Amino acid sequence: MILSIPTESRLALAFVLLVVLAGAATPWSRRPPRPSPEAGRAGERRVQAVVGRSGLPAMHDVYLRTDSGATQIDHIVRAGRTIFILETKHFGGTCYGRAYERTWTHVNRGAKRRFYNPLLQNDGHVAAVRRAVGWGCRLRPYVVFSGFAAFPSGMPEGVLGLGELDDLLSRASRSRLPSLLGVLGWRKLERRAETAETAGNAHRRSLARAGAR
Repeated sequence: MILSIPTESRLALAFVLLVVLAGAATPWSRRPPRPSPEAGRAGERRVQAVVGRSGLPAMHDVYLRTDSGATQIDHIVRAGRTIFILETKHFGGTCYGRAYERTWTHVNRGAKRRFYNPLLQNDGHVAAVRRAVGWGCRLRPYVVFSGFAAFPSGMPEGVLGLGELDDLLSRASRSRLPSLLGVLGWRKLERRAETAETAGNAHRRSLARAGAR
């Protein structure tokens, strides 16, 4: 004998099943929230404080025009004819990724999400700075993790913590040599640099074209 279940009962049963399945999902299916703008700004202030202690010429929150709009660079620092291009990430939890991988994984409080490899992101910044300063300066890009994120598999080459950045810039400050090429390149960069007010719309268009990475 086949029982006929009312439509209302079938809908209620389907709802209960969905709730049960959702509850059985593993923590790995949850996505942690993206870092808030406030957290990002806090990380940039930490990096800016480290840069300030070095006494080196620096610019912060710089926008440079590109063929597709504009790109935003967190920090640019000069030591002689060497220019450091710094991308800041302010994460807690743990991060997994290799220098050559397109995406990395951020795990925090039992949830995880993927994010675009910041080393590759910084490559675009390097290209913009190169166009601005020419070939007389040596460019050295780094990604600085200003929070407490751990890398269980080891930090990829080109990634620094705040302490390592402090050591790097302290050594650069002590060993820098006067460089006319460095001064000229820096002046070109200053002339090309814009603020969020003048280049913000172009930067948003660039993000939209790149899929808002």
